[in-house]
Amino acid sequence: MLATILISMRPRTITLRANASRSHPSDLTKPLALSSDVPVHDETMHVLIFVATPDAALKRSLRVLLDSLSQHHESQTIQLHLACDHPGCAHCIHDGLTNTFNTTLHPLQSMVNASVAMLGSLRALFSIKPESHYAKELFTLSLVMHTLLPTLPSLLVLDADLKVTAPLWSRWHQLDRFSSAQGFGLSYEQQPVYRHVFAAFRKQHPATTVGDPPATGFPGFNSGVLLLNLDHLRRSATYNALFNSDTMQGLAQSYQFRGHLGDQDFYSLLYTLHPELFAVLSCGYNRQLCTWWQQHHVYSSVFEAYHRCDEHVLVWHANCKSQLP
Repeated sequence: MLATILISMRPRTITLRANASRSHPSDLTKPLALSSDVPVHDETMHVLIFVATPDAALKRSLRVLLDSLSQHHESQTIQLHLACDHPGCAHCIHDGLTNTFNTTLHPLQSMVNASVAMLGSLRALFSIKPESHYAKELFTLSLVMHTLLPTLPSLLVLDADLKVTAPLWSRWHQLDRFSSAQGFGLSYEQQPVYRHVFAAFRKQHPATTVGDPPATGFPGFNSGVLLLNLDHLRRSATYNALFNSDTMQGLAQSYQFRGHLGDQDFYSLLYTLHPELFAVLSCGYNRQLCTWWQQHHVYSSVFEAYHRCDEHVLVWHANCKSQLP
């Protein structure tokens, strides 16, 4: 059942930003340049959702997500950022999705254009087929949000197929507890996706823990819920150097890695070299419902070691078109 939308008498801010700016920056550990009228302060949670040419399923998902988000948060405490193409922006306005929170619309193509110089050939590492779903440019934009949104200190990026069950302030305020090196907060992938992606490397290196379930190793990340400390990323010489070098290409070759899921492939690969850049979020903050890999006979016996989550769920993630509870 859809949650009830909280209606506030506070006037809404709907800003359409025409151009995105670009700057030119040169083992385990247990956030769109804003328009000048968008407030930035500690008591505002900045949430970004990508909306590209929505079909019926995506429209339903967006409504569920925003209804659930509004049920657990006062409208004035969230600044919503919708990165959308023309059909996506038109839908969000027509369907009233911009009425729930103060909202800024960011033209998606402007963001893509502004990211080309930095991302360059990196995108090809994380999409096996150019025509595949995750080969679209929007699925790597989170990597350079620190340059696309130069005045915003932090950001929470959410997939559209989520349902929030409780306030998210505890995760938002975790950004304040990030070490100076940490720029990313993600939960682990809850299927043996990266056991499969790293299969060739694992065969040649049987002692590796890369691709192992979380009890013993690193299962990779899922980017459905992504915390970004943008200030830390701007100041990180380690991170920004990646865009001006062959480091990621070399790392992909070393691990015989060929991704297919966009930004989460980047994060999963980068973690093997620079785990200090990451904070690991608990499984309840991104409880993934997809069980596709359970049907794969090679991984059925180990599936539960990846998928099990005994923690309280704050965010359900209906990935691979799963049913929300």
